[in-house]
Amino acid sequence: MNRLRKHGTTFADGLNSLWLAGLFSVLLFLLARVILRSTLTVLPLLTLTALLLATAASHTLWRLISCGALMTCFFFLEFTLNAAKTPFGFFPAIFYAIVTVLTAELLGRRLGQLMQERAYIQRQYTRERSISSLSAQLLTAADPAQLYDLTLRSLYSVTDCPAVLFLPDGQGGFPRRGSYPEGLLLYPVDDMIHYCFTHACCCGRGAEHFRDNVLRCFPIQAEEGRVLAVAGLLTDPERPLESYPLDTVESLLVRCGVALDRMDFMNREQKILMEKELEHMRSDFLRAISHDFRTPLTGIIGACSTLEQPGVSLEEETSRGLIHSVSEEAGWLLRMVENLLTVTRVGPSGHKLNRSLEPLEEVLLEVLEKARGRFPQADIRVQQPADLLLIPMDPTLMVQVLTNLIENAVKFADGDHRIDLIVEEQAQTVTITVRDYGRGLSDAALKNLFEPINHHDGDSNHGMGLGLSICKSIIRAHGGTIEGRNIPPKGAVFIVTLPKEEAYESCQSHNSGG
Repeated sequence: MNRLRKHGTTFADGLNSLWLAGLFSVLLFLLARVILRSTLTVLPLLTLTALLLATAASHTLWRLISCGALMTCFFFLEFTLNAAKTPFGFFPAIFYAIVTVLTAELLGRRLGQLMQERAYIQRQYTRERSISSLSAQLLTAADPAQLYDLTLRSLYSVTDCPAVLFLPDGQGGFPRRGSYPEGLLLYPVDDMIHYCFTHACCCGRGAEHFRDNVLRCFPIQAEEGRVLAVAGLLTDPERPLESYPLDTVESLLVRCGVALDRMDFMNREQKILMEKELEHMRSDFLRAISHDFRTPLTGIIGACSTLEQPGVSLEEETSRGLIHSVSEEAGWLLRMVENLLTVTRVGPSGHKLNRSLEPLEEVLLEVLEKARGRFPQADIRVQQPADLLLIPMDPTLMVQVLTNLIENAVKFADGDHRIDLIVEEQAQTVTITVRDYGRGLSDAALKNLFEPINHHDGDSNHGMGLGLSICKSIIRAHGGTIEGRNIPPKGAVFIVTLPKEEAYESCQSHNSGG
């Protein structure tokens, strides 16, 4: 069918050349007789016209026919209507016509070859430019989705055919991962995609398998031959398959396969590195927890052993001191367990926060009640706006954050028991500041202030443990920020920033609308 269509096009072009040959011969004869009054003066134009007709024809036969028709018609008119005055003899005219026709055919053939070479060079240039552009863009692709989009757009720009990409899902299926233009509709082609993927061969139109399907499928392979994906081109049934730059398509898909393989390798390497880092963090975490548990447990066991020794009479003050020590260490262990439970709640695999609009004043009252019961020696001074502040938060977790910050301030009080708890309102946020007037934080502590590792500073029996790390996780889960630093002339300050009610409602309405 394609061959017949091609021959039909060539035949139509030949008829057009033949018609033009007759028309030009008449016009040139009239020019010679009416205007120039001499046949010899029109011979250069006749030769030039033959050359133009030869270059317009696409086949040798039609070049000879059109040029021969031009010469035959011109000299027929000359010997018929101007026989008495013609300067030509019969045989010189035939000789001139034959030489001109052969010269025109040779020049037309050479020009046709040059045009074909030019078209080939142009196609090669376009092909290399497309491949080079795609290669450069694939190297900068940030994620697989961008890589898929670049590949599909490149295929479309080269072939003018809608392109589609299929990737294996690991369960025997090949879902569509992208198409260009978007919204491309296809009949079910699962069998063809599966065959193309498993046999690493082209399928669809023009291929050995599924040749009746207008979708032309290509396997996208890695360097070692492993098939990574399948690309498809929805071809035009009315357009010959030979007109598609399939070699350019295959070259583009080779680059895509290399980029996909590279990205897959990088993802595997990144996953291995993340697993190693996670294992390292887990080991550090367990070491920190073991150390922080061992210290209070050792004190509890020692105090209990002393109290339980038979035949040993202890003074009442000494007994009370040991019991108080056991109670204090047990309370510290309880707070550590609460922190550990919070890790499972706000961690990546934990439950969502029970966040709602809560009056900040009520949260502060509960924090003060707990802090004054746990740290009676602390002088906690609160400064807050007179207006009611509603903050989107999980109140239980926010109480834990502020309690941990106050506990940290008490630990580093160094004899100065004053602690400031300051609330400040901004346009879109609320800032809660916890400041102490103790010795401040060491440089070593400031470097890893919110990391979940064991921090020891000075003569403290217990490290900072998980407290500050938990604070950061909770505040980030609330969409806020937390920072800590030393503040002159002495002491440390921790600043918590939370979004206000307006920002929270705007975010909620945006999410519900999306």
